[in-house]
Parts: sequence; structure tokens; C-alpha cells
Amino acid sequence: MQSEKPQTNILGVLPHNKEFLNYLDTRNYSSKTIYSYKRDLLIFANFLSDILKIEFVAISKHHIDEYKTYLLSQERKTSRGVKAKGILNAGSINRALTALRSYILFLADYNYEAPIDPSYIRLVKLPHKPVQAAKSVDLERLVEAPSKFEKDKMVALRNRAALETLFASGMRISELISLKKAQIDGTGRIFIG
Repeated sequence: MQSEKPQTNILGVLPHNKEFLNYLDTRNYSSKTIYSYKRDLLIFANFLSDILKIEFVAISKHHIDEYKTYLLSQERKTSRGVKAKGILNAGSINRALTALRSYILFLADYNYEAPIDPSYIRLVKLPHKPVQAAKSVDLERLVEAPSKFEKDKMVALRNRAALETLFASGMRISELISLKKAQIDGTGRIFIG
């Protein structure tokens, strides 16, 4: 069985890559993040040498778009050069693009030759997750919690009123905290400005 560690010889395609990884380490990036960035850069280095057959200094905006397409494809290879199984999700693609953008930013910050502006590397759109509403049973328990756990009855009533106001109005916590008596009219309507 092959080792899980990525190849290191292909990184020679990317100039100053060891300095970049050391830079991440000195900025207190976690070892997992550094490993992931190194793996993602290996995939990009493989893409340059095996697919595009160009040097790093020759990349353009167009090549970045091709790289995104490659990451989305089933022809994609892992950092070890083995055909990947399955399709990457948008989050994984964005991590790979972020690693590349960080690397190019590093090159620019340290006055090394960067073939493209880092702003050319735009992340892919993430799918929208459906909004999950709390169950009414859970909301009821939360609203009733102050009267169960608070010893001071007035504080319990205040906290319950605050929770009910938040849920009924949809206002932000910061808006509730800064709410003034003058913002409530005689009918109980709240005016937030």
C-alpha cells in the first residue's frame, strides 16, 4: 500500500515552496493546515507538469480556470499522482485554491516573481445550505429556562421577555440590548432604527 504522505520531488516545479511552508509554520498555522497546503500545492505542481506541461512562471488567469475545471473533473489525480476517486466538493476545491493564492501572495510579499496577481484566483461558489429552524418544543424549553434556573423572579421574567422578544420580532441581540423605552409605542410595537 502506498504511503499517505505526498511526494516532495514535484514541488521543485514551484519556486520557494519550502520557504512558503516555513513561512506558514512561523505564522502558527496548524500542522494539519500546513500538510493540507503542501498536498494541495503538490496537486497544482502535478497539474502544471503533467497536464499543462508548462513552467510555473508561465501560468495565466486562463490556466487557473483550467485548474478549477481539473479539480472538478474525474480525471483529477491526488498529490501522489494516483487517479482520485470521486469528485471534490466546493469546500475542498476552495481550500486548494486558497493554498495556491496564499502561495502566490507569499511570493509577491517577499518580492519573488509571481506570474499572476493573487486576486485572479477566485473561489468557487459554495452551495447554499437549507436554513434549519429550531423545533417549537426546543424553543419553548429555551423560553421557559429562565423561570426554571433563575432564583430571582424579576430577573427570570426579564430574561424570558428578552427571549420572547427575540423570537417574535427577529431582531438581533445587539438591537435588543440597546433597545430604549422610547422605541416601544403604546400598542407594544417596537421601532428599530
